[in-house]
Amino acid sequence: MATRAIRRRGYLRTAQDPHSQPDAVAHTVAAMHAEGMLETPQDYTFAIKTLGRKGLCQQALTILESMVHMGPPPNVIHFNAAISACEASGYWEGALMLLQYMTFLGISPDVISFNAAITACGRQMQWHVAMGLLQQMRLTMKPNIVSYGAAIDACAKAGRWEEACGLLDEMILAGLTPNMASCNAALCAAKVAGRWQEAEELLEKMQRLGLQPDVQSFTAAIGACAAEGRWEEALQLLRRAEMETTPDNICWAAALGALERCGRWQEALQLLMRIEETGDPDVVCF
Repeated sequence: MATRAIRRRGYLRTAQDPHSQPDAVAHTVAAMHAEGMLETPQDYTFAIKTLGRKGLCQQALTILESMVHMGPPPNVIHFNAAISACEASGYWEGALMLLQYMTFLGISPDVISFNAAITACGRQMQWHVAMGLLQQMRLTMKPNIVSYGAAIDACAKAGRWEEACGLLDEMILAGLTPNMASCNAALCAAKVAGRWQEAEELLEKMQRLGLQPDVQSFTAAIGACAAEGRWEEALQLLRRAEMETTPDNICWAAALGALERCGRWQEALQLLMRIEETGDPDVVCF
């Protein structure tokens, strides 16, 4: 008995050590499972979360499947941990499968379940699937800020600026106040699509919502101007950024990119001189 307890403590140390390699964690959790050291629902939650943090999605799904067939019966917490493991591994199809599996087993997905699945889809550019999940949520529960933020981010990664901005407006109508992350994600969507006017409108909307645009906000808006060759508007935004925040090298580079795109070399040289006054420009600016 004492030997078993010592082995368990050793397994737990390895599993909990942030420096442990994925292979070591996979071996440790498998050994705990084989030796019957996963007994309570909390033990299984720990195992699935531990595997998920190391990107060991398939191993996490194996543990969950063993619960279905041999017990203890999994609940929404175990499924949410497994969906998060899929999210961390980029396995968006697995996240969708788990949502369906939950329903099959009579376990109702909650907001956390959907949020993790939407995020998993967004990270893999599956914006249309993310939007479908958000619509599915609306049928049984009220999406929260995280839900909308994840869906907006999914649209942003795919350059779907209309959908991203529409979700932002929908949040407001639903009585939710968009946060900085949601607004910046919508701005990134506008940047990818080159919608410079919409980007400027988003900056104004942020201020109406009581949010002060940060350097990431201005960088995205300047990038939208650069994509369409609107160098004068890009410089105006840069001047505003200098007054309202502190531009970083990525922000400076976005403005330089607008000038380069339009062949405005004299203005680019002048801007480089200004950058040198604030600090040496790094390789990003060149």
